[in-house]
Amino acid sequence: MNGRKLIRLFLKNCVWGNLPKRHALIMPQVIARLAEQGAQGVIFGCTEIGLLVPEERSVLPVFDTAAIHAEDAVAFMLS
Repeated sequence: MNGRKLIRLFLKNCVWGNLPKRHALIMPQVIARLAEQGAQGVIFGCTEIGLLVPEERSVLPVFDTAAIHAEDAVAFMLS
């Protein structure tokens, strides 16, 4: 399955709150292929991706936008 098909399938299922475990198995493979093609990092721009693929399962640095926003919101509220 190529990356575009995976993303389409993933987003379709996220809309319904359904995160199949097979996606958790496929995503690290897609990330590894991106690394082979020269990617230097991965942006998790969908809030559910970070839940599906923990950062430690990625061969590339991960930028989880949901986590980044949450951390910044907490820092702002505590300042």
